[in-house]
Amino acid sequence: MIYTAHSFSELPSEIKKVIRTLPLSVEMRQDWLVSSETIVDNLNAFYYVEENNGEIETFIVSNIIEKLDCSLFIDDESVIKQIVSRREVNPDFYKYKVLFIGAPMSMGTGAYFKSGILFQDVFDRFKEYVFNHKDIDGIFFTNSSVNNERIQSEYLISFPYYPNTLLSLPFQNFEEYLNSRKKKKRWDIKKKKQVFSDKKCLIEIIPNSQILNTEYERLFNLYQNTEKNNPDTVNYIHYSANDKFRSLKSLEDDYKWIIVKQFDNIIAFALLVADGNVLNFKHVGLDYSVNRDTYSYFNLFYSAIKFAIENGFDFMQCGSTTYEVKLSLGCQVIDREATIIFNHKTNEKLMEFFKSFRFGGSKNE
Repeated sequence: MIYTAHSFSELPSEIKKVIRTLPLSVEMRQDWLVSSETIVDNLNAFYYVEENNGEIETFIVSNIIEKLDCSLFIDDESVIKQIVSRREVNPDFYKYKVLFIGAPMSMGTGAYFKSGILFQDVFDRFKEYVFNHKDIDGIFFTNSSVNNERIQSEYLISFPYYPNTLLSLPFQNFEEYLNSRKKKKRWDIKKKKQVFSDKKCLIEIIPNSQILNTEYERLFNLYQNTEKNNPDTVNYIHYSANDKFRSLKSLEDDYKWIIVKQFDNIIAFALLVADGNVLNFKHVGLDYSVNRDTYSYFNLFYSAIKFAIENGFDFMQCGSTTYEVKLSLGCQVIDREATIIFNHKTNEKLMEFFKSFRFGGSKNE
């Protein structure tokens, strides 16, 4: 039996009850999904469930992006010029309405499969359902391990996508991590920590349940600062300026905040999400008027690494921005691939135009 919904609350109660028992990643659990429907601006969520004899075999989390600008994934300047030229006549040229598979504001897969079932085993069924019931141009996914040879389609396009970064943590304490870095890197970390202290900055890690209601708006404003100062970062969805992070209050303490204060004023933060043996470092917000002078951004990482080591995490996932900084910390770049499968109803001339392109994604090399 297939169940679908555009809100988690719309799923049958017996299905939600079973979902709560599944071994899901933190950001596929009910509390994050329900919160996302409020905190993300105009989120058009879509949940797909396959159930058999009371057992859930497939659970896919996705959202509909109205106008995905596919020019973002092209590194051929001559092609980009063609697109720009065509947009003088049609501003929406080469923008597609797609179903994006993935939990909101997460780098996770957005998909759960019963043991023994693979993504490609159910994808044709999922694709057929979506294309028959939804008015969309294609399905877009970036995080699933998919054997494209088994997903046969003349309308399938794959290309390199924004890599993730991962820090391995085989250390007993922060000092051991520090000693693993080369001498120049060690000196740089110690210097930045000392400047941070000299500027009267304090840092603490606070469970989500202990964040004050009045602090969420300040954190949201800092997050918006970071978005505005990084225009090249691709974000398909955005947090709501009306909610201002307030709905995050309902989340459990798998979510923790690194808070930097200077003279009792919050000047930086990052959100830490504990997920099994991985600590996710995400959602940085900075006060750019003091960030350079205090090295707040770097010290967020140092504190997160220390926290991860002390709490037994094997890895820290650091995201797909500021690669130079993360490489300096010892992160490994994890290549990713994106795939778009177009609805056969999509204009075939545009498909021919699409297939003539040379794709590159972005590795910030």
